[in-house]
Amino acid sequence: MDERRAAAYQKLDEVVRELTAITEDESDDDGQLRYTATDYVLIVGAQTIDNDGDRVGYVTLYPQGGSQPSYITTGLVAQAEGFLAASPAAD
Repeated sequence: MDERRAAAYQKLDEVVRELTAITEDESDDDGQLRYTATDYVLIVGAQTIDNDGDRVGYVTLYPQGGSQPSYITTGLVAQAEGFLAASPAAD
């Protein structure tokens, strides 16, 4: 992995750990159990507008550290999909 990409993944790891710590601090669990982020995947949609005015895009995944077993990434995405399906639609 090149140096620029490795640095970006390091920043992503720091952000995930900070967000997890914030979530834990806001938890109603009274500090009984503290969770640590062990796996994650960032899902990004990117798009541009072509010369005809059509939107063209793609979705890409950034797994923890740039690589993790596919069963972990697939499981995370499936679990998130379930959360989204169970959540009320945003207005």
